[in-house]
Amino acid sequence: MSNTVEMNGATAQITLAGSVDINTTGELRNAIQAVPTSATAFVINAADVSYIDSSGVAVMLLAKQVAERSSASFTITAVSPMVMKVLELAKLDQILKIKSVVGGQSENKPSSGSTDFSDLF
Repeated sequence: MSNTVEMNGATAQITLAGSVDINTTGELRNAIQAVPTSATAFVINAADVSYIDSSGVAVMLLAKQVAERSSASFTITAVSPMVMKVLELAKLDQILKIKSVVGGQSENKPSSGSTDFSDLF
């Protein structure tokens, strides 16, 4: 699986899949920084991510920063439950616009009860 950044009109579509970690984010960072300033929207789809580390989270934050510099909108259209756990742990679910969790909650609404992070370690 690969991570890609593609322009679809004025929208930068960023697709994350498989492992998003220190070994896979270098080219992705460069591609995000190369998105034209004419982009009006940045959309991330992370529904197929099986593993994400801090460098993967940093890529999401980089995309948000690049979008803000261009006055573009920023949305994460879908995340896997594992990615959502990481974002919740870092409290980033409170600052990132997340539309849905594949097979789970949506619209930034936390699940009821406690969250088990044991599968992350």
